[in-house]
Amino acid sequence: MNRLTGRTGGDSLIEMSPTESFNDDINGYPQHGSSSAGQSPIDKQQHSKDSVFFRDGLRRIDFVLSYVDDKEGDRKQERRKVYESNLQKVGLELETEDKTESEDGKTYFVKIHAPWEVLATYADVLKIKVPFKANDIPDNSEMPMNWLSTPFRLPEHIMHPEPDFFTAPFDKSKSDFYLIDDKDTFFPPSTRNRIVFYILSRCSYISDVCIDKDKKGIKRLLNNGTYSAAFPLHDCRYWKKSRDANCESERYSLYRYWAGFRSFFKEQPLNLIRQDLKAK
Repeated sequence: MNRLTGRTGGDSLIEMSPTESFNDDINGYPQHGSSSAGQSPIDKQQHSKDSVFFRDGLRRIDFVLSYVDDKEGDRKQERRKVYESNLQKVGLELETEDKTESEDGKTYFVKIHAPWEVLATYADVLKIKVPFKANDIPDNSEMPMNWLSTPFRLPEHIMHPEPDFFTAPFDKSKSDFYLIDDKDTFFPPSTRNRIVFYILSRCSYISDVCIDKDKKGIKRLLNNGTYSAAFPLHDCRYWKKSRDANCESERYSLYRYWAGFRSFFKEQPLNLIRQDLKAK
């Protein structure tokens, strides 16, 4: 692995092996890998609107960039081409939705997925805390006449969607120490979003031969109009539970059990609120 270095060492990104890309040409440059080798893409007509995955139905969408064509198309297109190429160099996987798939017919969407190698590398860099042992401290919260609070309680799966763990900063070289049952779900969406945004904020959008190393980061690209928006995805529409089995429907749970006026006297599902707001 090499480093893509900016002016200061703290802004450097780690270059990884290149990922495969499609040969389809969209808006003047290639559309990036929409399916892994050996995987057949899902028919767009059957792809759920609530899906938070690439068209292969396997790789989770961790961030989305959007843009439209305009009068300065050539200059902005070149910035996007270099920027997205550099994102791939650090290991991110991209998939572009053509403007014909958007509601306004003129907006392109670039979906970004961070594979395990990228997540593990930058979780180590950022020292993100992850679980290594289930909490075995006895819960002594039971109180006499606790049944009186029953009308104010929420269902257990809403109040406590995840078990409690002891945590420690992630160390990639000691991955066996942590409770990694499934690499695809070990890092929650909020952590995945944080890692991808860290990379987006430090990735350059100029070629290596250019002298100005300050031309980097998604915020600059948003300010100069190269991209119109950059955002993580929520898990579904808040007013309707997703029919996609892979969708958590956490926003719907908050809407049903917390956001309504008739729930003002209920206990607060703080864990779900934190997850929805991407809080730490």
